[in-house]
Amino acid sequence: MTRRASSRLASSIAAAAWLALAGCDVAGPGEPCGSEMGSRSGCATGLMCFHGGEGAPICATKQEADEGCHAAPACEAEGRCHYDMAKDTCVPKTDADCEASRGCREVGKCSLVLRGCAVQKDADCKRSLLCEKEGRCRVKLTRASGSCVTF
Repeated sequence: MTRRASSRLASSIAAAAWLALAGCDVAGPGEPCGSEMGSRSGCATGLMCFHGGEGAPICATKQEADEGCHAAPACEAEGRCHYDMAKDTCVPKTDADCEASRGCREVGKCSLVLRGCAVQKDADCKRSLLCEKEGRCRVKLTRASGSCVTF
């Protein structure tokens, strides 16, 4: 262990001990925490309060939060399979996340945009059930979003 890592570990242990003596509980991995996703809310150092979509929020590492996102219903439905600490939520990271989602198959939300998965091109519409069942195979883009339409 490096001197710097050892110093950080000692500081973390000292902080946890001080909080415990002061009557503050610090939750460890898998233990219940506050309700705000992504906040520290009583979690030990290196953990965040994560709500994976089911049950009470728990303290988790970044990897555990990613795994929770991948297992959540929003992954299959909307491609939101990865935890984004800055946004404190599950998000899609690639077009592949969107393409694997139910939103792509059903309504053409197959392209990654800033806010998530959306209809962006004719190819998105052509792979959807809207095209197959209703002939809505072309994209109509507006400022806010896109949708599959007939022309």
